[in-house]
Amino acid sequence: MIGGLLVVPGVLVAPARADSAAVTPGQWFAFDYDIYLDNGVGNYSGYTEQTLEHYRYHVVSVVGSNVTLFGSGNWQFSNNSGGSGSGSWSETFSYSSATRLYLWGFDVFGNYSKPAIWFWVPTPLANGQVLPILDDNFTVRAQSTDVWGGLPPIPRQGIQLETTGSFVRTDSYGNFNANWDDTYWFAPSSGFVLAETYVEQDSNSAGDGFRWRELATVTSASYLIPYDWAALLAVYAGIPATVAGALVSIRWYHRGPRHVRPTPPRTGPSVTVRRVRNVTKYLALPTATASPYGPFLPLIVRRARQRKCPVWVATDGTRLVGVMVREREARVSALFTSDPAIAKLFRSMNRSRGFFAELPPSAWVPPAQSVDRFSVLTLSPVPAPTSADPSVRPMRPEDLAAVLVLAKAVYTIPEPKWLRQAFDDGDLGFTAWDGSELVGFAFATVAGDDAILHTLTVDRRYRGQGYGHALMAARLSALAALGVQRALVEISVRNVASLAVARAFGFAKIGETTYYSRKPKRAVPVDRRPF
Repeated sequence: MIGGLLVVPGVLVAPARADSAAVTPGQWFAFDYDIYLDNGVGNYSGYTEQTLEHYRYHVVSVVGSNVTLFGSGNWQFSNNSGGSGSGSWSETFSYSSATRLYLWGFDVFGNYSKPAIWFWVPTPLANGQVLPILDDNFTVRAQSTDVWGGLPPIPRQGIQLETTGSFVRTDSYGNFNANWDDTYWFAPSSGFVLAETYVEQDSNSAGDGFRWRELATVTSASYLIPYDWAALLAVYAGIPATVAGALVSIRWYHRGPRHVRPTPPRTGPSVTVRRVRNVTKYLALPTATASPYGPFLPLIVRRARQRKCPVWVATDGTRLVGVMVREREARVSALFTSDPAIAKLFRSMNRSRGFFAELPPSAWVPPAQSVDRFSVLTLSPVPAPTSADPSVRPMRPEDLAAVLVLAKAVYTIPEPKWLRQAFDDGDLGFTAWDGSELVGFAFATVAGDDAILHTLTVDRRYRGQGYGHALMAARLSALAALGVQRALVEISVRNVASLAVARAFGFAKIGETTYYSRKPKRAVPVDRRPF
């Protein structure tokens, strides 16, 4: 918040993207934005109030340097006098990534002459450099400092910008001289906002006054947030040494790094397996694995961490050779490796009850029993575009709510958050309609020349009427137009209808994935391997 002016609830955090030059439609972020009035004197002695807000921004379109976003959310107000209120906010606005100026629409209340955006700065920045944010000039104070936020508080590392100022407040609170300090933290790699702290002190000649604070913190986003784990450990350290030693040992056992030689003839470099939280450096590694999912490993790692799922990676020094994901939503793990030695080490580091592996029971001795089998099929080359079915169209942002409702009705997962993530992250999505009623949907994830087809779903009442075939055709047509060379799909052997659709388009089986469980009778039903 700049200069003590009231802001539309929660408008102080960045649109989600991985770097400053790659804003794409469907990216998103969510944040908390809290306002407090306290430390009152005079007529404000003992008075307090707070406004707690949560909002979500979504990139609608990118045309050249013009970026359009849609923001929405809600707020709740209360004070110690019994006053309360609530409401919601939504706005579409646009800005230029070339000039950092708003083009149309505005997400901040106040009168500004030539406002610059507050959610991104070009990096790298030099100490002492001055940049405009809205109508104020901020100075770069440090290249890397910590800002704490969230519950429990976790330190985030960012470039620190500061400014101070004063103004005369004349509004429903009264007439006051206001002095304020405003501090932003931006991610060094991408330039996007991590947090903001605004503190204002108001006073007048009658002896009245109060403190006004505004605190903004990103809670989730489609871009990675840098944390200072060393600072976190320093603050929360202090447990007895014996307990600390035990925790370190357990952490090493379950998190690594641990080492293994590849399956016989056991040639080549040793493989290191570790659980990772900061996955940035692994996303740039080339992949080297016999698994058909090799081209998708960086994407699988990135999405899993965005969902806050535990991730283990296997590397041979310079290459990514395997991945394991513990999917919190489905309560299962997914192993992406065809090497039994790596698979065994993965399983020793995470003993979830249910898990997927590309190895059949005959290829290793898994500590569990087979519950279901999934055929892995591929199609290459992807056929040229076919004629469009009028009942199927590309998925739109406004379709997502209906898609999630249908998914919850069909799948066993209570809240299919991975579908929302897939759409927000740019997966190709298609919907099938009977008039105005959604009857099916399907997605495709693209990674270079390869694509995974997933989540072909048709309402039970409309199955057997050609909607699955039409959705498959729409996906393949879109992939062919993009130049994708190979399409991959994984289907349960029990799902006869979906297997028939895949084979009708020429998909051929190249392997099999097995769903295992340590307690088969209590196994959680899962319709797909988490990606």
